[in-house]
Amino acid sequence: MGDEAPTPDRANLDWRNMGSLDVRALPAGDSAFGCRQMIGNVWEWTASDFMAYPGFVAGPYQEYSAPWFGDPKVLRGGCGDSLAPDT
Repeated sequence: MGDEAPTPDRANLDWRNMGSLDVRALPAGDSAFGCRQMIGNVWEWTASDFMAYPGFVAGPYQEYSAPWFGDPKVLRGGCGDSLAPDT
């Protein structure tokens, strides 16, 4: 289960369903602990502050990340709504 690549019956990836799925969908992708849709369906805000990793250097694109360090929280996961459909 957990070591296998995601397939359409296990995860909502690459705009396959043109949006989010019901939480009960895709039971074939359940983990050994019964967790479902751990990738691909929605983004999740965490309690972690958005900070630089140790040794981070902004480089030539300082405006891309450095201004956001501090109060904003980390966003993790993935959502089909944020991916461009295949053309």
